[in-house]
Amino acid sequence: MAEPQKVRSILVSVTEVSTSLEVQDRVRQFIEQRLVAYGYEYKPGTSPGPRDGVFEALRAWVRIGHRSIPVRARRVHWSKELDQRALDDSIRDDIRGIQKEFERGENLNPRLTRNFFKAGFNDFLYNHFKLQHVHLGEPNVDLDKTKKHAMCRGGPLVLIAFIENDDAYFVEVRGHDVFDDWSQVEDLLRIMLRNFKGALEPYVMRNVSDVRPKFEGAFEAAKTGFTCAFEVDGVVLSFGTTVFDSKSHNGSGTSGEVVDIINNNLNRISRLVEWITENSDTIAAKMKDVLGALPEKIDLTPVQIGKRIILTDTSRCLQVSEEECQVEWGTYKIVPNQEPTRD
Repeated sequence: MAEPQKVRSILVSVTEVSTSLEVQDRVRQFIEQRLVAYGYEYKPGTSPGPRDGVFEALRAWVRIGHRSIPVRARRVHWSKELDQRALDDSIRDDIRGIQKEFERGENLNPRLTRNFFKAGFNDFLYNHFKLQHVHLGEPNVDLDKTKKHAMCRGGPLVLIAFIENDDAYFVEVRGHDVFDDWSQVEDLLRIMLRNFKGALEPYVMRNVSDVRPKFEGAFEAAKTGFTCAFEVDGVVLSFGTTVFDSKSHNGSGTSGEVVDIINNNLNRISRLVEWITENSDTIAAKMKDVLGALPEKIDLTPVQIGKRIILTDTSRCLQVSEEECQVEWGTYKIVPNQEPTRD
């Protein structure tokens, strides 16, 4: 009589978990709700599926953070051209007032574009040349373009600044025609090179010559959403890429940095859902201790998207953080490839 064949046991997960697409669609809803709650004007597109929908929502959310000035104290540096320029006392006093705001670490975002609260807005000068324009007027006396938020008073001149984490470089004051005048923007970059060349070092391209098109052509290409390297006074500069964006409020390109952050967030969400799925039976067993019964499904929804990504089960029984790749609820913790332990 033949011996019975040994059947190898295969462990199969039987606990259903939300798919990545389901979680992404909830991320879309999560972000859209917050855009509305914070007073941003956002018009969702008619996307064919959850992937495109979450990308659009993330693009709006990340774009706002990208063109904002993080609130922190900074050292302020004036260019020689600005310092020596003949200005009315009132204009010089306004600039000194803004200097104090930077040094105290105040919120400078109400001094930026009137389109700040339009989630689809791309800042042309910033995306392509890393130059911010700061309005000089009295704060909190005018409304933005959505007519919902107090901004500083506008005027004929704006302060052009190059802003880093710890330093703000005041380049010059210009009229609003600077946004469409390639010669003025080229001159601003010349001032940066003469006064603050070290700040531009991360954007200098080495061992490159005979760059084409010249600055005027690069500026006009940027106006259509495309980027290329350009030369200013013998220095070849590239401030990164942009992506043509038909959803943009003003038709300008979206920064490649924004797209990179979006893709990184989507990948992090997918990896987190994958880890939960791989550990679903262990997680479900521990959820039973709390709920009194096995869950029919580990139904995931976001509670935080950003530097940390945190998902929770809709029963609020558990919380999943990718920061430490762990699941927590109550005092219980599950770490990958380990048995549940009580802290």
